[in-house]
Amino acid sequence: MKTISICFALGLLLYSPGAALAGYTNITATAAYAMLQPGNATYHDHTYLLDIRTPSEWRSGHPGKNALTGEGAFLDSEVFNIDFYDDLFLKAVECHFDQDDYLLIMCGIGGRSASACRMLAPEFSHVYNVLHGFSGSGGWKSIGLPYNNSPVGMWDGKVCIPIPPSFLLMGSGLVLVGLRRRSKVRQ
Repeated sequence: MKTISICFALGLLLYSPGAALAGYTNITATAAYAMLQPGNATYHDHTYLLDIRTPSEWRSGHPGKNALTGEGAFLDSEVFNIDFYDDLFLKAVECHFDQDDYLLIMCGIGGRSASACRMLAPEFSHVYNVLHGFSGSGGWKSIGLPYNNSPVGMWDGKVCIPIPPSFLLMGSGLVLVGLRRRSKVRQ
């Protein structure tokens, strides 16, 4: 009986909704900013901040170069918006980012980003949930990190068609092997 109780307790622990067990890591907005900043010890090449708020939330302000001070200029090429509520959300993320990219997921105050991280973790190797989001207490804007209202980085609603690693184009006799789609982010 004791063995059954221990197994049951272990099973509950393994299936709890914690971030580590779900395949992603929780980080602060400050840690996210550092991971995006070239030259920082925690910086990784191909790290992107994915703001999953709605278009109207995005237009009200998002991480990016501060227009007055110029601080955070590197962010304008690293921050993107894809609306979590869009039916094509997962397909759009899979299309625009590679499996080995570092994805920092941010929403308004942290709820949607945790859900998105649970959805994305099985598909991507490095998924991070930015705690408190953009506007929550302790979030990006509230701690004074650079932001702006430009439309740069906003999703255009297009989804690409992934190309399999190898395929045969019938009729022409052309065989392409090892072809890998490039992320639109890197083009």
